[in-house]
Amino acid sequence: MAVATGLVAGALGISTALEPAASRTGVTAAADGSVNGAGAPANDGSSPGQTGTAESATKAPAPKHDQKPVPLKEIPKDQPERGMVYAGLSLPTGDQCAGLLQETGGSLCTHGPDAPPEGVDIHKTVPPVVETAAPAPQPGNGSGQSPTTAAPAPQPGSASSQPPTATAPAPQPGSVAAYAPQAAPAPGTKPAASPGAAGKAPASPGATAPSASKAPAGTEVVCDGDGTTGNRVQVLYVHGPGQDQFATYRDSIKKWAADVDVIYRASAEQTGGNRHVRYVTDQNCTANVLDVEVPAAALNDWSATNNALVAQGFNRKDRKYMNFTDAHVYCGLGNFAGDDRPGQDNWSNFGPSYARIDAGCWSGHAAAHELGHNLGAVNNSAPDSSKHSHCTVTWDLMCYKDTSDTKLKTVCPDMVNYDRLDCTHDNYYNANPRPGSYLATHWNVADNQFLIGGGADRNNHTPITPEVTIIRLTSTTVEFSWPHVAGVSRFRIVLNGRPGAPIPDNTYENVNRVPMPGLQPNTDYSLAIETVDANGKTSDPGRTTTFHTPAG
Repeated sequence: MAVATGLVAGALGISTALEPAASRTGVTAAADGSVNGAGAPANDGSSPGQTGTAESATKAPAPKHDQKPVPLKEIPKDQPERGMVYAGLSLPTGDQCAGLLQETGGSLCTHGPDAPPEGVDIHKTVPPVVETAAPAPQPGNGSGQSPTTAAPAPQPGSASSQPPTATAPAPQPGSVAAYAPQAAPAPGTKPAASPGAAGKAPASPGATAPSASKAPAGTEVVCDGDGTTGNRVQVLYVHGPGQDQFATYRDSIKKWAADVDVIYRASAEQTGGNRHVRYVTDQNCTANVLDVEVPAAALNDWSATNNALVAQGFNRKDRKYMNFTDAHVYCGLGNFAGDDRPGQDNWSNFGPSYARIDAGCWSGHAAAHELGHNLGAVNNSAPDSSKHSHCTVTWDLMCYKDTSDTKLKTVCPDMVNYDRLDCTHDNYYNANPRPGSYLATHWNVADNQFLIGGGADRNNHTPITPEVTIIRLTSTTVEFSWPHVAGVSRFRIVLNGRPGAPIPDNTYENVNRVPMPGLQPNTDYSLAIETVDANGKTSDPGRTTTFHTPAG
C-alpha cells in the first residue's frame, strides 16, 4: 500500500475541511457500545439497515466479473516483519471470492494484507498528531467541550497556503465582489450566525457542518442528516485488554478520519464533483469514534478480529467499519467485493465490511486506501488494474507494486496525486465520467452510497454546498475562494448571515475566487456559500468560515 513514511507519522500535507469532537463510547463488557448512547448497537439480525437506493434496490445475488479472475493456488507465506500475515484467511470456497481470499469460516472477501511502504516499521506505533485535552460530549447530551477549532492547515502549494498580505487586488468593475451582501457590522460587534449553523441538522437534504465547532483543529467532517441514519462509515478504536489508549489517541483518530474525507473530497473536485465520506458523526460534526475492546488473541487474526466485532454488534448492513487497531500485526487490509456492475445493487454498496489499520501505519492516507477497497477499488477489469485489487500508475493512492510481477508506469508525476484517488480518472473514481468511458459502464467508487454525493444523493439531494477558504486578509478586504460544485449554476455569498444576490459559477481550474472590499477594521465576520441549481432551488448555507480583520 502506498503510504508515505511522513504520512504514516501523521504529517498529512492536506487541509481538513470539517470535523467535530469525537465521543468516547467504550464497547467493553461493562460499557455502553451504542453509537447514540441509547444501548448496544443493533446487529445484522435485528436491524437490516439500508439495503439499497431510495428506489429500494437490493444487493445483487453475486458479484459480477467482466474478466474471469485468476484463482489463487495457495495462501502466500507470512512475512510478519512487513505485516504480511495471512492468519484467518483461506482460499475461496466458491465463485463469490474468485481471485481473492476469503475470511476463514466467513463469506467476506479481501485481497489480503497491504505491504507497508519502504522505511516504515509496522512495529513502531505512530505518535498522536492531536493532543486530547478533554473528554468530548456524547452525541446529543450537550455536555463537555473540546478545544476550539482553529483554521485547518493549508495544503502545500495550494492557494490557501499563501499567508495573509498587506494588500489585496481591488475588484474589477462587474466582478463577483459586486454581488456580495452589504452591511458590515460596526467595529467590535459579533456577526450574526448563519442559518443552519451551530451543528443543527440541515433543514433540507444535503450536507452541512456547524459554524461554531468545539472540536480540535483539523478534525471536522461533513455532517449529513442526524449523523446516524442510513449508510455510514463507523470509526472504531480497537484494542486488547489492558491496552486502552483511547484517551490519548481519540482526537488523532478523528483527525485521520477527517484526512480521509479531504482525500475523497479533493479527488472528486478534480473531476468537477463533490464527495464526502458519510461518517457516523457526533453533535460537533466529527467522526464518532467508539472504544472497542476485543480478546488479545483476536488481534493476531483477521477473521478472529472481525468475529469479535460481530459478537459486539458491529455487523450492520448499513455500516462500513474503519478500525484503527492498536496492534502491530498488519500495516492495513480491507474487505473487497470485486464487483464490476455499475448499478446501485453492486456489492460494494452494502455492509458490513471492515478496514483495519494497525498502529504502525495510522494515518489518513492508509485509512483512505483501505476504505477504498471497501468502497470497490480497484476491479480487475479497470484499464490500469494490477489484477490484485490495485492499479499500476503513479502517483495514485490505490496504486503500488503489489507483487513482484507488477510493473508501474508514471502517468501522473505530480506528487499531490499520492494523496488523490484515480489520477487518470477512469480506473475507479470519477464524479463525472465521460459517457461511454470505462467508469460510465462499470462500478465507480464515486457512486457509492457511503459517500455524500454518491448513490441516491446524485439525484435526490440538493447539491452539496462548498466550503470557503480565506486566501488574503487586510483590515478592509478579504479574498476567498470555494470549489466548483457539479449541478450548480449560481452561488450566493452569505456574509454575517445575510445572503447576497445570485452570482454565476465563474470557475477557473474548478475554483471560484472572490475579492471583497469595504470591510471594517478590527471586526469579526462570517462567510458561507449557498448554491442555486438550474431550477432555482437554493441550498442551505454551507459551513461557515469566520475571520477577524486586522486593526489596520
